[in-house]
Amino acid sequence: MASLEGAISVLGDEAQAIEEYWEAARRIGALGCKRATRPVMRIVRESAEANRRAAALHALWLLGDPRATRLLLPVAADGTVSEKERIIAVEALGMSARRPHVQKALARYLSDPLPMVRYSALCAIGAAWACGTLPGPELREALRRATLDTTRVYEEGDVARFAAELLTPPKIGTFAAEGSSV
Repeated sequence: MASLEGAISVLGDEAQAIEEYWEAARRIGALGCKRATRPVMRIVRESAEANRRAAALHALWLLGDPRATRLLLPVAADGTVSEKERIIAVEALGMSARRPHVQKALARYLSDPLPMVRYSALCAIGAAWACGTLPGPELREALRRATLDTTRVYEEGDVARFAAELLTPPKIGTFAAEGSSV
């Protein structure tokens, strides 16, 4: 466990270089020990540096501990934090997408002013679906609206294309199997 404590220590040490705390975040995630959740959440709350908070959020995402949801939701919604922090927090919410309040938040992020936040919400939804989480009606309706969003997010496409991919087979087949219609 010294490896876990060491990685948490590096992540929380304001004297470390950016590369060091991103590597520490990856180590924490790779170890997968949920005991790291609370100390890493404390780093997010207490660090004054956006890149360090983003790395800590990344560690929480990799840990996949639903307890982090209570921190991720306000960070994802906070327009005063860096875009990188919001993006990571939104994508990390995919681990808790079974919860109706998280699905409602992801539906809101599909119409966020920042295109990359909208794209990150799509990534979170896609990851949740890949793990078997079925979207509620509010989230499906938000996805339908997102198919009209032609904002480019990457060279490969726009928000509308990525939203449409989530609404087409094979993803949609899971809804039909459950007796719902899209």
